Amino acid sequence: MNNIFKIYTVFTFSLIISFVSANTIKEAKNLYNLKRYDEAYVILNGLEKNAETKYYLALLYGKGKGVKHNVAKAVKLFKEAANDNFAPAQFFLGIAYLNGYVVKESKSIGLYYLLLSEKNNYIEAKSAINNVKKILTETELKDAFKLFKNCPRNFTECF
Repeated sequence: MNNIFKIYTVFTFSLIISFVSANTIKEAKNLYNLKRYDEAYVILNGLEKNAETKYYLALLYGKGKGVKHNVAKAVKLFKEAANDNFAPAQFFLGIAYLNGYVVKESKSIGLYYLLLSEKNNYIEAKSAINNVKKILTETELKDAFKLFKNCPRNFTECF
């Protein structure tokens, strides 16, 4: 009986933590959208650093909202979130690489990240990819598709 109680307690605690975390990330996103960045940062910084949390922290660091502006930290967090297959982070990095925004410009890496975000069903990715394909050279297109085909799951090892 004692073992059953322990298992039940652990299971219940896990459910509570998941529920609290889900509500808290939702609350942080709401505060972010309301431009209450300081409050959003406090919540996000206290959460487990999953892909979505990293993405929103990256937005705050990148904009210097609610926290000291730190582009290097923002890029690091965007890459970590993208590496965890978070499509909005992949999309953001795609656009950033295509335009040389906070990272060294690379059209093929930019398209690569857009392709990843499309693979993860990010709605905006498809039209962005179509537009990008019109302006890239044949070499840049080949490089991007080669990266997309050959990169391991942990694609930060590719470049």
